[in-house]
Amino acid sequence: MLAALAARAVERPVKIALTRQQMFQLIPYRSPTIQRVRLGAERDGRLTVIQHESVQQRSAQVPFADQTVSSTRMMYAAPHARTTVKVAPLDVMTPAWFRAPGHTPGMFALESAVDELAGALGMDPVELRIRNEPEHDPESGKPFSSRNLVACLREGAARFGWERRDPAPGIRREGRWLLGTGVAASHHPDYTFPSSAVARAEEDGTYRVRIGAADLGTGARTALTQVAADALGVPLSRLRLEIGRASLGMAPFAGGSLGTASWGWAVDKACRALLKELDAYGGVVPDGGLEVVADTAEDLERRADLSRHTFGAQFAQVRVDGDTGEIRVDRMLGVFAAGRIVNPHTARSQFLGP
Repeated sequence: MLAALAARAVERPVKIALTRQQMFQLIPYRSPTIQRVRLGAERDGRLTVIQHESVQQRSAQVPFADQTVSSTRMMYAAPHARTTVKVAPLDVMTPAWFRAPGHTPGMFALESAVDELAGALGMDPVELRIRNEPEHDPESGKPFSSRNLVACLREGAARFGWERRDPAPGIRREGRWLLGTGVAASHHPDYTFPSSAVARAEEDGTYRVRIGAADLGTGARTALTQVAADALGVPLSRLRLEIGRASLGMAPFAGGSLGTASWGWAVDKACRALLKELDAYGGVVPDGGLEVVADTAEDLERRADLSRHTFGAQFAQVRVDGDTGEIRVDRMLGVFAAGRIVNPHTARSQFLGP
């Protein structure tokens, strides 16, 4: 905002650079959390109680609470569950989503507790998670649109060689290094927001698709171009995608892993509607071109009332220096059930992270 105001004042581009110290004082950040997780289970590993408490900070001026405990409400089946978030207003900058919503630190606490429970019960941590797989969303009672966490856990265990793991910590050494293996489940909700897009057929046989999306380097431009080309049935060379301007129409922000689903739906709908319009002209583009606008707001309202989430399982082999406490990750495997993958390269980059 400051850069935009300054640019308007001086009538030329303005760039604002912050020092490392200013980064902690002037921009949003992930709020630190204090979390407490308590689990109760039968001897066979079936959960009876899940309790997850989180304390986090916010600024004194702006209310904010991150979704630290949200995943806990629907990850595992238990007849009794309680999650709470307490927020402390302090004289600090307002926190916000940092790289993604706040499910990550909450899942770390939950999955750490599940591992400790597996150790106390003498159970395989993978089997403990599978044994507590819910048939429906424990929080809302709604059926899942899809839920393939068990498949991720089993596939990951097979690929990782989980059957050769050390059943107890601290029993395998290589010199001064302690070696160990671990597993954790992961979750992210399906965020899909209303969006609009414009598809246009030009007289020269090319197509132009416009949407007010933003590419932060995550590959949105690549994915949306593919979606449009697939819907139109044309090679990429005949298609031009325009993004990055609010004047291109209503579109949600980039974040929360909602871009491809939200923008792609509108792009696909606009392109298919354009083909229907072209059929009315006998497949011939009229003078001046042909343009169609599509909006997904009503489509979202008509969606079935289901619980929509994505799931994954991570497996890691790490080593810890017994003298210094240094930690090294030898290998890591992630298996994810994330729906249809539009572009394997950009999706892989998202899974690996920055």
